[in-house]
Amino acid sequence: MDFEQVVFPPDVAETLSAIYRRAVKLNPGLDKETFLREIIIDWLTQYELPESLPVLTKSKVCLRNNLKQALRLCDKTITEVAATVGIDRVHLSHIVNGKSDPSVTVALLLERALSPLKLKDIFYLEPVE
Repeated sequence: MDFEQVVFPPDVAETLSAIYRRAVKLNPGLDKETFLREIIIDWLTQYELPESLPVLTKSKVCLRNNLKQALRLCDKTITEVAATVGIDRVHLSHIVNGKSDPSVTVALLLERALSPLKLKDIFYLEPVE
């Protein structure tokens, strides 16, 4: 698939071309076909229906996290991320070690601080027996 093979409204084609030129500067080996395929996949992902998961009660799940791996992957320290998020380093350490659960606000701020990771990559629910 190539830009020329797909009929886009002029403003969309112009926008895609501009984004492609910028992407090629960041990744010189990027070809138009791969770029277009990935852009379309990314756009369509937001419309996918989530996989059907069973509904569980709070008493049957435990919040777990991959924060240690996320910090390593993003090459950041607990101190740096805690300062970015605006919480105490000790509090973040307790969250990382599973001693306390973050508030929704803190979890969303951690997602931003550990970008490009997503919330679902950082936190997950583990069923308990």
